[in-house]
Amino acid sequence: VPSGASAGTSFNVNVLAEDGTGHMVSGYNGTATFTSSKGSASVTLTSGMGTVPLTFTTIGVQSFTAAEIGLSTGTNSITVAAGPFTHYLVANLLSGSSIVAGKSWVVQVQAADAYGNLVTSYTGPATAAVAVSPTVSGFPSSMQIGSNGLGLMLAGSQQVGSYTITVGSASAAGSAGPVNVVAGPAVRLAFGTEPVSTATGVTLPSITVEVEDLYGNLVTGDNSDTVNVGIASGPGGF
Repeated sequence: VPSGASAGTSFNVNVLAEDGTGHMVSGYNGTATFTSSKGSASVTLTSGMGTVPLTFTTIGVQSFTAAEIGLSTGTNSITVAAGPFTHYLVANLLSGSSIVAGKSWVVQVQAADAYGNLVTSYTGPATAAVAVSPTVSGFPSSMQIGSNGLGLMLAGSQQVGSYTITVGSASAAGSAGPVNVVAGPAVRLAFGTEPVSTATGVTLPSITVEVEDLYGNLVTGDNSDTVNVGIASGPGGF
């Protein structure tokens, strides 16, 4: 058994028939059952030895056994490490799926191999491109990735919407979302449809008044307020 392996890399395990002192019995021919996390398979031993090719895609200690009726079961293990960096895993760290406009949340980025294992010995680009859809003015365009493969960034938007964040480019890109940015508490009134000039005696077109948060987002959940509309200056009235 090799001393170690990388995820996705094939290696061979030799299964030996041994005597009580640990010496190979070269005259043994038979069939053993080889079992690992990949499942079970039969391995034929010729002249006391058989070979099993293995490929693991999950990191960590992987154990396997070889068993034959009437013989002691053999066990061994190998430590599987992540393969080379291929892409980024992106996650939005926030409570729930929404956040109030103007508040920030953390975007976590982790380098990963082709099988989604975290690459903790990272030798890829130190800076990764960042994009958000739909676009937001002032949103970071890049972020730093540490040698441990981890990157953290603060993100936020003052505009309501559903946002997806992408880190990296081409085949290395990873995305997370959507994050729903919702309006904050009501702080002001504004005209949605403003009054327009018209001739004397003609009814003005309808106007609308909106309840907005600090950033001008419509507070759609406010349905109980009564708003008084009047003429601030000039002749006439309602």
